[in-house]
Amino acid sequence: MPAGVCYNLYKLTGDLASFDEAIAHERKALDAWAQIVSAAGDVYSENLAFGAHAVGFSRHWKEEYQILGRNFEQVLAERQKAVGRSGAVHWPLRTMAGAPPAVKLLPVTSAQPGRDVEVSASVQAPAGIRWVRLRYRHVTQFEDYQTADMMPDRKTGLYTARIPASFIDPKWNLMYFIEAVDKNGAGRSYPDLEFETPYVVVAVSR
Repeated sequence: MPAGVCYNLYKLTGDLASFDEAIAHERKALDAWAQIVSAAGDVYSENLAFGAHAVGFSRHWKEEYQILGRNFEQVLAERQKAVGRSGAVHWPLRTMAGAPPAVKLLPVTSAQPGRDVEVSASVQAPAGIRWVRLRYRHVTQFEDYQTADMMPDRKTGLYTARIPASFIDPKWNLMYFIEAVDKNGAGRSYPDLEFETPYVVVAVSR
């Protein structure tokens, strides 16, 4: 995901430094994928249906690693021919706006049909908070995320939002993450994809 962000920054701005960052992130991703193959390559069946094989979905991590490797070689070849745009501004993932807000999520472990789900977080930023938003959806890739503004509670100091009871469907578990931006424009999503799975899954009682 960081590689994709940096590559698209290059495509939008013509900044070669963003292209180089994309390559560095993709190389790390390939290394991580190699570890998956090493750890699980001889444990699971080699015919796992990740999707329709005829349209490009692999049948195993080994096959996916080979595909990723070929794609990476294409990216490297593209970089050799790339010409930067004059005056392009470099936008690193960690911008000069400063460190992003510090966020600590209060875990939500379960959800009940017919009841709102309250999500709270401690959010701190020396520059002050511009906004904090809760992004949530059912655990299905057919949906886009819903958005709710998280408002500070005067008593606890926590930022809180609710997923309405009408959204809770026993057919699907919930997933959510939080976006926080300070008054200088520095922001990040939490959980942070650089350190952990970038969303929280909440089991719905059935």
